[in-house]
Amino acid sequence: MSIYSMLKAALRAQGWILARVPEDDELHAAELVDLLTEDNADGRARRFALAPWLTFERPVIARFLGETCILTIEGPIYLKDGFGYPLGSQMQTEFG
Repeated sequence: MSIYSMLKAALRAQGWILARVPEDDELHAAELVDLLTEDNADGRARRFALAPWLTFERPVIARFLGETCILTIEGPIYLKDGFGYPLGSQMQTEFG
Protein backbone atom coordinates (compact mmCIF):
# COMPACT_ATOMS: atom_id res chain seq x y z
CA MET A 1 0.00 0.00 0.00
CA SER A 2 1.44 3.39 -0.97
CA ILE A 3 1.91 6.19 1.53
CA TYR A 4 -0.63 8.25 -0.42
CA SER A 5 -3.27 5.52 0.01
CA MET A 6 -2.49 5.20 3.72
CA LEU A 7 -2.67 8.97 4.17
CA LYS A 8 -5.96 9.20 2.28
CA ALA A 9 -7.50 6.37 4.34
CA ALA A 10 -6.35 7.85 7.66
CA LEU A 11 -7.60 11.32 6.78
CA ARG A 12 -10.95 9.89 5.66
CA ALA A 13 -11.22 8.10 9.02
CA GLN A 14 -10.76 11.50 10.69
CA GLY A 15 -13.51 12.98 8.50
CA TRP A 16 -11.10 14.80 6.18
CA ILE A 17 -10.99 14.79 2.42
CA LEU A 18 -7.71 14.69 0.52
CA ALA A 19 -8.06 16.53 -2.76
CA ARG A 20 -5.85 18.00 -5.45
CA VAL A 21 -5.29 21.74 -5.27
CA PRO A 22 -7.11 23.61 -8.06
CA GLU A 23 -4.82 25.32 -10.53
CA ASP A 24 -5.88 28.77 -9.31
CA ASP A 25 -4.70 27.94 -5.77
CA GLU A 26 -1.40 26.62 -7.12
CA LEU A 27 -0.79 30.06 -8.62
CA HIS A 28 -1.48 31.70 -5.27
CA ALA A 29 0.98 29.34 -3.59
CA ALA A 30 3.63 30.21 -6.19
CA GLU A 31 3.02 33.91 -5.61
CA LEU A 32 3.37 33.40 -1.84
CA VAL A 33 6.67 31.58 -2.31
CA ASP A 34 7.88 34.44 -4.51
CA LEU A 35 6.92 36.97 -1.82
CA LEU A 36 8.68 34.96 0.91
CA THR A 37 11.88 34.57 -1.07
CA GLU A 38 12.27 38.23 -2.03
CA ASP A 39 15.76 39.44 -1.12
CA ASN A 40 14.68 42.75 0.40
CA ALA A 41 13.20 44.17 3.61
CA ASP A 42 9.68 43.00 2.75
CA GLY A 43 10.82 39.42 2.17
CA ARG A 44 12.78 39.41 5.44
CA ALA A 45 9.73 40.79 7.31
CA ARG A 46 7.50 38.08 5.88
CA ARG A 47 9.99 35.34 6.80
CA PHE A 48 10.39 36.81 10.28
CA ALA A 49 6.59 36.80 10.75
CA LEU A 50 6.42 33.09 9.85
CA ALA A 51 9.44 32.00 11.89
CA PRO A 52 7.52 31.25 15.14
CA TRP A 53 4.97 29.18 13.22
CA LEU A 54 7.77 27.06 11.80
CA THR A 55 9.43 26.47 15.17
CA PHE A 56 6.51 26.12 17.61
CA GLU A 57 5.52 22.59 18.58
CA ARG A 58 2.27 21.53 16.94
CA PRO A 59 0.35 18.39 17.93
CA VAL A 60 0.96 15.42 15.68
CA ILE A 61 -2.31 14.06 14.29
CA ALA A 62 -0.87 11.18 12.28
CA ARG A 63 2.46 9.76 11.19
CA PHE A 64 2.90 7.50 8.17
CA LEU A 65 6.00 5.40 7.63
CA GLY A 66 6.67 4.60 3.98
CA GLU A 67 9.45 2.66 2.34
CA THR A 68 11.42 5.78 1.41
CA CYS A 69 9.89 8.56 3.52
CA ILE A 70 8.03 9.50 6.68
CA LEU A 71 5.03 11.86 6.55
CA THR A 72 3.90 13.66 9.70
CA ILE A 73 0.56 15.51 9.70
CA GLU A 74 0.32 18.29 12.30
CA GLY A 75 -2.75 19.94 13.78
CA PRO A 76 -4.95 21.29 15.00
CA ILE A 77 -7.39 21.09 12.12
CA TYR A 78 -8.09 24.36 10.28
CA LEU A 79 -11.63 24.45 8.91
CA LYS A 80 -12.38 26.39 5.73
CA ASP A 81 -15.57 26.15 3.69
CA GLY A 82 -16.57 22.92 5.41
CA PHE A 83 -13.24 21.18 4.77
CA GLY A 84 -10.60 20.38 7.38
CA TYR A 85 -6.93 21.00 6.66
CA PRO A 86 -3.94 20.25 8.88
CA LEU A 87 -1.96 23.30 9.94
CA GLY A 88 1.25 21.70 8.84
CA SER A 89 3.03 18.61 7.69
CA GLN A 90 6.58 17.40 7.35
CA MET A 91 7.98 14.85 4.96
CA GLN A 92 11.33 13.30 5.74
CA THR A 93 13.29 11.50 3.05
CA GLU A 94 16.81 10.16 2.83
CA PHE A 95 17.85 13.71 1.89
CA GLY A 96 16.49 15.26 5.12
